[in-house]
Amino acid sequence: MPDAKQRPLGDELFGTPMEPVGLPDATPIIVPEFDLDTIQADSETQELPDQEKVFRVAKRVRSKLHNLPDPTRPPLGFVPGRGFDVVFPFIKLPHLAPNLNGDWVQFGSPDLEPNRLYYGDNLQVLRTLSSNSIDLIYIDPPFFSGADYNVIWGDTNEVRTFTDIWEGGLDTYLIWLNARLWEMRRVLKSTGSIYVHCDYHACHYIKTELDKIFGYENFRNEVIWQRTAAKGDVRRKLGSNHDVLLTYGKTAATFFEAVFAFGDDEYTDRFRLDDGDDRGPYRLAPLDSPNPRPNLTYVYKGYQPPANAGALASRSWSS
Repeated sequence: MPDAKQRPLGDELFGTPMEPVGLPDATPIIVPEFDLDTIQADSETQELPDQEKVFRVAKRVRSKLHNLPDPTRPPLGFVPGRGFDVVFPFIKLPHLAPNLNGDWVQFGSPDLEPNRLYYGDNLQVLRTLSSNSIDLIYIDPPFFSGADYNVIWGDTNEVRTFTDIWEGGLDTYLIWLNARLWEMRRVLKSTGSIYVHCDYHACHYIKTELDKIFGYENFRNEVIWQRTAAKGDVRRKLGSNHDVLLTYGKTAATFFEAVFAFGDDEYTDRFRLDDGDDRGPYRLAPLDSPNPRPNLTYVYKGYQPPANAGALASRSWSS
């Protein structure tokens, strides 16, 4: 049993045991070369982002903002002065250093030893990383689907069971996720961003907790990814065929590089005209519109818009 200082918060909130995960006695524990106490102290003193300005809106709009997080209430599972250490006490994970035949893998901060692979809870790994050291985080956590899954693993076709059933319900799930999101915000650089992959089961509740941890003003986008065609009985409802990526930056200075798609030949063939004036490709197109608009009917470079058939009315320039 943990002592009173590290009593699992789940017992008090839901009567749900949330004991710290132990390691088998035969598992060697290798203490990494970093100051865990400093990192723990840094994590525990991390301040909640200021969200007051979210509520500084006109009264006529305020009544519609029912789903915004209350900045006076911390994320589920957070204990002031202790962070999430009450729910998930700090432990040290063993690590492997495989022989990669001359190749190497750099994990996380460049201050850490390369070729180090961890097998275990990512929360404990996050707690070993330096603050403000990561540019980009993508996570694909359990979706709170309430189901068990069998996964075929490795060349030997080993069957491994993955459970997504949470004793204690949604609050237990959010506390588990919040502890990890909290550390992810700590390790992100001020220009960093995070993408959280989820689906309809808990997406709206996860966003509310993300607003508390990263700040409502740092929400960047909600990306909808259609992962499959509609399946099952769609006669009574629309198909559940998409996942969601919730995107946040750590600060207003989040780095983003615009994404452009390369056009195919059918698209680029429309822009092959070039008169050699170094202005680039262009194409021929009419400047007038068949639908007259008074605000677009005027003299342009000495020309009136062409007349309609029968000269009953003038055309206008296209907008």
